[in-house]
Amino acid sequence: MGIVGSALESRALKISAGALKNPPVWLREFFGGMGGATASGVRVDEESAMRFIAVTACVTLLADVIASLTFPVYERLQPRGRERAVNHPLYEILHDRPNPEMTSFERRHMEQMHRGLWGASYAEIEYNNGGRAMALWPIPPRRIKPERNKDSGKLVWKVSQPAGGPDEELGFNQVLYIPWASLDGVTPLSPIGLAREAVGLGLAAQEYAARFFANDATPGFAVQLPGVLSDAAYKRMQASWETRHQGLGNKHRMALLEEGANIVKTGMPPKDAEFLANHKQQKADVAMLYRIPAHMIGDTERSTSWGTGMEEQTLGFTVFTVRPWTVREEQKTNMMLIPREERRRYYAEVQLDSLLRGDIEKRWKSYLTGWQMGVYSPNMIGDKENLNPIPDGDTHYVPLNYIPTDQAAQARAAHSPGEQRSAGARRRIAGSYRRVFRAAAEELVDGEIEDIRGILAANDDGRAGRAGLKPAPAGIRDVLAAPLLQAIEDYYDSREEGVLKRMAPAFSAYGEAVYAAAADEVGGEPEMGPETERFIAGVAGGYAARHIGSSRGQLREVVRKALSEGADIGEAVGARLDEWGEKRPEKIAKNETVRAGNAVAKEAWRVAGVRQVAWKAFGKNCPYCTAMDGRIVGIDQVFLEPGDFQPDGATVAMPVKSAIGHPPAHGSCDCAVDPA
Repeated sequence: MGIVGSALESRALKISAGALKNPPVWLREFFGGMGGATASGVRVDEESAMRFIAVTACVTLLADVIASLTFPVYERLQPRGRERAVNHPLYEILHDRPNPEMTSFERRHMEQMHRGLWGASYAEIEYNNGGRAMALWPIPPRRIKPERNKDSGKLVWKVSQPAGGPDEELGFNQVLYIPWASLDGVTPLSPIGLAREAVGLGLAAQEYAARFFANDATPGFAVQLPGVLSDAAYKRMQASWETRHQGLGNKHRMALLEEGANIVKTGMPPKDAEFLANHKQQKADVAMLYRIPAHMIGDTERSTSWGTGMEEQTLGFTVFTVRPWTVREEQKTNMMLIPREERRRYYAEVQLDSLLRGDIEKRWKSYLTGWQMGVYSPNMIGDKENLNPIPDGDTHYVPLNYIPTDQAAQARAAHSPGEQRSAGARRRIAGSYRRVFRAAAEELVDGEIEDIRGILAANDDGRAGRAGLKPAPAGIRDVLAAPLLQAIEDYYDSREEGVLKRMAPAFSAYGEAVYAAAADEVGGEPEMGPETERFIAGVAGGYAARHIGSSRGQLREVVRKALSEGADIGEAVGARLDEWGEKRPEKIAKNETVRAGNAVAKEAWRVAGVRQVAWKAFGKNCPYCTAMDGRIVGIDQVFLEPGDFQPDGATVAMPVKSAIGHPPAHGSCDCAVDPA
């Protein structure tokens, strides 16, 4: 059963060090032992460091979070996909019960504590007669060390034994070794060893603060006497004062002074105040060592995070802190516990979904988008929310008409080849993805409305834009509007990332679908290359610039118009925001599916070698689009140059502000391009 025995207690005894190899804590601290001396005078090792509350908070937080994440084994499916391999022998060891005496949470919690303190975790791998892992038994890091076998040169593990007996040797494949960091690939670096001075200073400050408050934490004082006391009187007064007033328990007791004595306060010594303030800095240093936001261990004064909301904070903690630890665990577990011949088929993976899930509204909007695109089935969504499956809930639906995917091929075959290989097919794709764009635009616009209302409230100082204000001269209007307009400018100067965060996924998914359809029309390669992916990212970036420019321009004009007319700015801006919430998402969805669809189609044809494209107008009521219908230009040319465009039948000229290389030509344009 291996050198670690049959029971956890006996295993711990068996691998405990002898009296000299593993002396008591007091002896280690007295002679140096495992713990090293620090400049603060406190000896620090991995166990004594736990007396510093910041270390305990960081190490236990990581252990609690990581141990609570499920660790299942998966089987890869062909040609793609995966499912949980619940019948694999390793599944129970990682997910449920690593050995007869521990749960998965207990083992992983203990081992993460070891990694957080010593910089590595160790577990003996117990094999069955068939050579498969059948149990994992954690080994305390202080009782194991790596060595090279003198004869074979192979790496082995030396485990100390009770009563000073000889170390026992485990082969490399008998230990699951998961390091935090190492400079030679074998010997782990200890986080506590690297931060020994900071932890020592923290422990010293912690003890100093305890003693300081034990003596009442009051400013220093002196007793002033008019004369000189005899030795006996001096000792009697000192003993009486300390007995009655020293310590928090004797605080506020009445003082009885003799011989005309007076109390003179001297204040807290500067070194005391500075030392206690430095105690807080040591907590921040430890939090930085473990990459944990200070507020997560109770240090709200120094709290910083990777975002302003709880979701952003959790995402930052997950990506930058938790994920690296779980990757170490995954890769070493797969390497050591899954036989080489099975690694292409099976693998273990820590599930981070529970940390990455947003609030319920955002989750269900995401699920809806995935269902509309055919990615999720109803039961797949139910699994993510821990809901029971429903009958026929494993069917996926395509967005065209929401028909089962197994009927999609028949539905496509019902259309003629000519209809499939035309702008009509791309328009149907646009119709399907319009829902996706509208959902993303609703989130974008709702957030923007909330932010602008906040800016408006913060800049409402009562001087400008209130009801009843008479029209002001232009110079006065500019002065009154300046603070609000500047706040709006500052907001939109940093808005691009927020716009892309909401809209870029829709552009990416839609662009991929349109590219495949457009390439199919001309017999091109439907798979996109890196250049095309960058092109689609540029399309999304172009939208972000237009959106920001439109929002900025609209609000600027509304504010200035309200001031010139003596109207209420809040009411004027609020009316425009209400209009945004009601109409803008649908407008964005319609315009951008047309614009992006035609831009990507042209790119697909350019890659395929098409030289010319034609304008195709689907509606005949618009004189501008009707005039454009059938117009042919080179693949890299434009259909309209900047200027006024007034074809026959148009009562007014349409201003063309920039060159138009593909539809839309105007806001409600629903035209398309075809390869010519």
